[in-house]
Amino acid sequence: MTLFFIGDFLSKISNIYLDGSFYRVNGFLKLGFEIVLFYYFVVNFRKQKILLYPISFLFLFVINQFSIENSFSIFFKGWSSGNIYFLNRFLYIFLFIAVFQFVELKTQTFPKIVNILEKVLIINGFLILLGFLFDLNIFKTYPSTVRFGYNGIFAKNGEVSYYYMFLISSLYYNFLGKRQVNLIKLFFILLTSLLLGKKVMFLYLALLALFHLLIISKQKKILRPIIFFTFIIAVFLKNNIINNIIKYSSFWGNAYNEYGLMGAVTSTRSILLEKAIQYISNEWNFINYLIGGIEYNIYKVEFEFVDIFLFFGLIGVVIYFLFLINYFFERGNRNKNYLLTIILICSFFSGSLFLSVGCMMFLYITFKELVTQKFGE
Repeated sequence: MTLFFIGDFLSKISNIYLDGSFYRVNGFLKLGFEIVLFYYFVVNFRKQKILLYPISFLFLFVINQFSIENSFSIFFKGWSSGNIYFLNRFLYIFLFIAVFQFVELKTQTFPKIVNILEKVLIINGFLILLGFLFDLNIFKTYPSTVRFGYNGIFAKNGEVSYYYMFLISSLYYNFLGKRQVNLIKLFFILLTSLLLGKKVMFLYLALLALFHLLIISKQKKILRPIIFFTFIIAVFLKNNIINNIIKYSSFWGNAYNEYGLMGAVTSTRSILLEKAIQYISNEWNFINYLIGGIEYNIYKVEFEFVDIFLFFGLIGVVIYFLFLINYFFERGNRNKNYLLTIILICSFFSGSLFLSVGCMMFLYITFKELVTQKFGE
């Protein structure tokens, strides 16, 4: 797992200072790990329910590709950047979980992996602070631009937010379980997550705060009407709030003027959504709405469940929901399920989760570790 983070940093260096020739280094590491997983899967093969999910998605994919114009040329040129490439990334998590289900693991395996994530993000936090204090381009979320944000070693700024969400969720879960939590460490992680400059991180922290105040807090009955009226006031004052943000940020001012409020807030994903809607309105038939069918690189929106619908149709969305319910959520563990739901809500507006090999593996590991820490509620 540590090699993935090292590979990510090498990719970032290559992207900024070299010709980008090493940008795929992390991809090769993940491919190597996938080959190892596949070997273990073949050697230890036995029937598992989880295999029904990738088989279903493969079936939907093969069928819907015939509905795309020039589907065969797209199919064969897509090994490194087309639909096959994205399909492989999407199916990676199923292979990962399948192997972990029949490989005997020590009870401390998942906590140790989460501990690796924690150490990496703490080290990364110091690099973020260095980048912020000395304006170091190498540690910027958006290198060589005026846009605010520092993400340390990570090459893909869409993924780093999720790693922080996973760790904060784990620490917060421990806090709810009356387990010993280093508050200085928690504050440091929260601070550096804000310096990422990612809107989705602000959304996550806002939803987490609302969850704590409205559901967990002993003063929730008092806080609920206060928060409700605060929200109403904010809605009435939204124009003033927007104007103040624009006044203090030229980047967001330009984005707002060019793309409008929704375009700026969603980083133009709302515009991509309009493009995708126009495409399916013109090109899809009834069957496509059930099984999907797009050229992902051209029509992706990066609203997670919307992309699943475009890629695999309504049937694919239902199958993926069942997968999440059966392998991530846990019956009777309300707090864990709330925390997972918050992350999924964030992914709906941000993307970069379901197709991220690293993020999906750490999401699974982190929330499996929360199962081992389950406490009475």
